[in-house]
Amino acid sequence: MRDLTYAEIEARRQNIIAWKFIKKYLPGFENAYITSMCTELRVRESRRIMGDYVLTTDDVIAATKFKDVIGKSSFQAAGHHVATMSTINRGVFPKDGDRTISPTGA
Repeated sequence: MRDLTYAEIEARRQNIIAWKFIKKYLPGFENAYITSMCTELRVRESRRIMGDYVLTTDDVIAATKFKDVIGKSSFQAAGHHVATMSTINRGVFPKDGDRTISPTGA
């Protein structure tokens, strides 16, 4: 429970950082204000099942094809939204541009 409380506090802190940045640096937002924030933290992912192989960023960049593929995603690799300089523009897409989701999962 403490982890969720900390995460909610951190998310609100980062919202304020983003809001202050927008007010200061984006023309037309000088008088912007926050009317409300989400009342609860939205957890994007939690537990993961570890398989025999863990997909790497290099696999994504190289558009590595696996014979036992079960699905595809159109989301960026490492597309996390965290207010730090190390995470800005870290989106990684396959070199072949394949970002589609197959209805069969293949």
